[in-house]
Amino acid sequence: MRPAQTDYDFEGYDVLHVKDVSRTDLGGTVIYDEVIPFDAGSHTPPNGTNGPTGSGGRITGAVQSRVVRSDNTKTLIFAYRFRDMTFFPGTGPQKKGSQLVNVEIVNISGFPKTAFPVEMYVLDKSQSLGAETLTGFYSGSGGFEFNTFLTEPQGTTFFEVLTKASRYRTGQYLSLEVDARGNGGGQHVVNLSRIAVPA
Repeated sequence: MRPAQTDYDFEGYDVLHVKDVSRTDLGGTVIYDEVIPFDAGSHTPPNGTNGPTGSGGRITGAVQSRVVRSDNTKTLIFAYRFRDMTFFPGTGPQKKGSQLVNVEIVNISGFPKTAFPVEMYVLDKSQSLGAETLTGFYSGSGGFEFNTFLTEPQGTTFFEVLTKASRYRTGQYLSLEVDARGNGGGQHVVNLSRIAVPA
């Protein structure tokens, strides 16, 4: 459910699906690019007593945090994507809504009002074969929230935010919730450091 409209809310704006980056302000110089690994959940391989796929559930992967200085606007673009994903499912039917492990919720915080996004973009799937897209909204907490169902090993395309910012900072600004409800599994929250946001 979306929050009530606030000064920070992204109400009234669209997340633009981009098929041709050259027709946007997204081109520029990369000034920060980090790949931050994560490991969420727990999984015991099959051993004859805990089912054909083992017990629990676990996801390993990485989040790429990138900052680009736009050639056109000279301000900063903040880009995020999931990549290099491996899924260790728990027991039960492996289908959506059941025991298939997935990244369920993603939160990115730390966007000050002074850097309120000018535009938000999701790259078209064709620019990252097999990858899912993330769409979210700017929330009252000064960040973004994504309700997703990420299950693809390729991860996602970049979610890119063109801002008014000219500087960036890094820290623990991204959290993700993994749903791994197999036998002995549960829900797990991971907080990642080295995530870039506007300064």
